[in-house]
Amino acid sequence: MAIVMAARRMGMRAWAGLLSGIFGSEIINFQGSQKKK
Repeated sequence: MAIVMAARRMGMRAWAGLLSGIFGSEIINFQGSQKKK
């Protein structure tokens, strides 16, 4: 599993930042759509 090895090299901090960035943008988009209504 090359993906698993790459993930371990990146470290949990990198994955946490990536996930927080994805979910953060989703939350902002959701709040923006709520304000428009």
